[in-house]
Amino acid sequence: MRRRTALPIPGNMCGNFGTMSIAQFIPGDDSTVQLHDVVNRIHEGMSSTFSECAKASNGDDIISIVTNKMLKMKEIFETTEIDVYLFNSWSRFPIYEADFGWERPEWVSSVYAPMEGILLLDSNDGDGSEAWVRLKENTMLHFQQMLEIKY
Repeated sequence: MRRRTALPIPGNMCGNFGTMSIAQFIPGDDSTVQLHDVVNRIHEGMSSTFSECAKASNGDDIISIVTNKMLKMKEIFETTEIDVYLFNSWSRFPIYEADFGWERPEWVSSVYAPMEGILLLDSNDGDGSEAWVRLKENTMLHFQQMLEIKY
């Protein structure tokens, strides 16, 4: 999100700066949702969030954007029976550049998360990406059978 706002953020500033994007499929949408439909819906949600953050002129605007997104998510959770998938990207985050005195890491992973979702991150050589996928067993079996994700 740091690159998505016009706010002056020092390059050496440490901490998290993130918010949620909502990509929702409403019952009644096409009965057969394809992978590209999911990707497009996620892209639309992220683009909307990026656009909102780009308009922020101060820290209070950012807090308002994040708060409104959280309230919208709360409303969705309380009024709808939904499946929630967390998508997170560490792409282009210089995690392999970190050196805490033990040299740079050979491999980076994520800790356990209780929600289903996908974490994207760069490979250690910087020439590819990894996708850490957490799904319920029956959903994972279906996901693994999708031709689009086979390598």
